[in-house]
Amino acid sequence: MLFELFVRDRKGREKGSEKGRRKGMVLAKRFILGLIVITVAYVLLTIAASELGGEVVTLLRPNQDASISETRVWIIDEDTHAIIEHGEAGDGWLAVLERSPEIEIRRGGQIFRYTASLAPQQHDRYHKLRREKYGVADQIIEWLSMTPASDCAGLPVVLKPLL
Repeated sequence: MLFELFVRDRKGREKGSEKGRRKGMVLAKRFILGLIVITVAYVLLTIAASELGGEVVTLLRPNQDASISETRVWIIDEDTHAIIEHGEAGDGWLAVLERSPEIEIRRGGQIFRYTASLAPQQHDRYHKLRREKYGVADQIIEWLSMTPASDCAGLPVVLKPLL
């Protein structure tokens, strides 16, 4: 096949070079299409696992400029509080949280108010409880992110309901 690319006819013109270029274009198109399919599959699998894997709530997250961002997160319920994990050390919203600890969560169509506090000591417990609650979806997200729970840099946030 490669030999055909360099064979010349009687007049010295390359035989098969056009055929070789077409094959190269077909291979390039297949490669690009494969990358697109893999990327779309990755995105769809991530969305499916995170959104369909169990309960998802909306964190009404305060930003440094006093605006509010809506972020979908998984939530773990304990006896007297709940735990979420969203963000790492140095994230702006976590700094805002330390200054002003009241946040809201939209859950089941209702808004609930909480006092939030960073709880890095809850990291291992949070991941254990999250694995129990979300099961396969949690495993898929861990696999897709290529970050095992032991290497996760996320900071758990404990939410205590405001009365």
